[in-house]
Parts: sequence; structure tokens; C-alpha cells
Amino acid sequence: MKKLRALALTLALPSAVFAQTQVAQAAGVVKNELGMITMKCQVVENAPGNPIVGFVIGNHPTDPNAAKSDANLYESKFNNAHKRHCYPQRKYRPSGAYDTSWNPK
Repeated sequence: MKKLRALALTLALPSAVFAQTQVAQAAGVVKNELGMITMKCQVVENAPGNPIVGFVIGNHPTDPNAAKSDANLYESKFNNAHKRHCYPQRKYRPSGAYDTSWNPK
């Protein structure tokens, strides 16, 4: 009986893991129309009220953290500012730094 129970558990475990993987993929990461991940981060001035002075964009084919790292490369285009609030976007935009009117910096 113990062997039968162990066999049933062994057979059920891979399907449970597969089901969890499917749920994770369904929840998934937002990708743009090119099938990539585009992250948009606000850049705020280090001043009272933290006014938004622009945005940095990062892209990566599969990894949201790598897309954020790509966006980090452009944070230095702004003086006395830091990025925050990074979110995936459904529309592709080239990696880089942009002002609040979306003009490249």
C-alpha cells in the first residue's frame, strides 16, 4: 500500500509543477508588440515633492530585471535625479532617457 501511495504521489507531482508553471506563464510578463519586455521608469528630482523630470526605458527579449538594468544605464542623463516606479509597457519604445514630453535626452 505504501508503494502504491508513493507511486501516486510521484505521478501527481510533475503534473502539479507543470500546472504551477502554466499559471505563472498565464500571469506572465507584459510584452510589447515585438514580443520583448519594455520597462518604463519615472525619473524624479531629488527635491521636495520629487517632481518627475523624465523617464528611462529599458528593453530585453525575456527578462524584466535585465530590462530594468538596461534602463539604469540612462539614469545618469539626468542631474540630481533617481529612477523609481518601473512598469512593463505594451508598446515598444527604444531604450534611452526621455524628458516629460518624450524628447530624447
